[in-house]
Order: sequence, then structure tokens, then C-alpha cells
Amino acid sequence: MAQPKANAVEQVPAQVVNAVETASVNLLSFSEAVDATIADGGKVTKGIHITRATYSRREDGHEIVTLTGDIPVERYVADETNPDVFVKSMSKSFVVSLFSLVGMMSNMKDAQVLAGRISKRPMLIESLLPGSIITVVQRDVKGNVPFMNYFSNKENTIDHDSIVTDVVKLEVSDFARSMMDEYKKMLASALMGDL
Repeated sequence: MAQPKANAVEQVPAQVVNAVETASVNLLSFSEAVDATIADGGKVTKGIHITRATYSRREDGHEIVTLTGDIPVERYVADETNPDVFVKSMSKSFVVSLFSLVGMMSNMKDAQVLAGRISKRPMLIESLLPGSIITVVQRDVKGNVPFMNYFSNKENTIDHDSIVTDVVKLEVSDFARSMMDEYKKMLASALMGDL
């Protein structure tokens, strides 16, 4: 079903209209958040080989990463005949929140160092993620209807129907692994007073 575009120029996920802390919901562990999202209708796509990652900051301050992989996933894209309308389609490019991506990485033993670097220098994601393999969970959300983001413990409302995509598993590329190893060596040297 076609949806009016929130912004005719930008073809990224809908703008979050309202995000409020939900005090009545207990903070879930990462695995509990994944389970809750799947129980809430989330669809899992495994084994997506990332070929490109592009970081950007939207006008509203929300930081996003556009990922391109080898397996198409559902998303809303601009209609070819009416660019003012979004339609549900399959695409090899999709958008995730930088916040959720870094949060997921900080829960991985071998990617915690990488998460720390990316949170300080988000542009690093563009060189570190290509070659990696990911698993995503996607969930349809209705426009202007509050929904729970289990990964951030916040209730959100998006201004039109959308698909929320979260990366829930990451196998880092050889290049990213070598960069993590080099960074760990630098940290160890600094702690030993060698720098």
C-alpha cells in the first residue's frame, strides 16, 4: 500500500515524531529485546553480506547507517511513478539506527572495541562494515501509532507506515578484525606506558 512520503528529498526511514522514556517497562537484555521484537511480528533475515555502509546525520539529529547487502529485505521506497509516495518493496539497501548498531556491537565480546571507536568516530563504519555478515530483525509499524522499541526501552511514533530494521548479529570482516587487533595493541601499549 502506498504511503505519503515524510520528505520528498530524503528516502530514508520516517522521522521519529515522538520518543518518550517508558518507565513502566523494564530494560530488557539484548537477547530479550530480540525475542520480544520477533514475538511482536519481527521477521529475521540471516546471512546478509554487507557490500557498502554509509553514515549520515539527518536534520533532526538522528544518526543513521544505510547498508547495502547481497540479500534484499523489505523497506519502503519511493514509487517510480509518483515520487511523493512510499511503497513497500524489496531492496538490497536499508537503513538502521547508528545507536542500535553500536548498542548491538557493545554486547558482542569481539566487537566491543569496535563499538567504542565507532561511537566516537561514526564515519569509521563506512570502512569497517563492508565485508561483514549480519542478521537483521524487521518489524512493520503503523504511522502515527505508538510502538515499543525494545532495544532502547522507548516508545516511539513514526509519521507514516514504516519498517524498523535492527541488526541483531554481526560477523565482522577480516579487515575490521585486523583493525580491532591493532587498536587493542595500541591500548595495551598506552597502558604499559610505551606511547
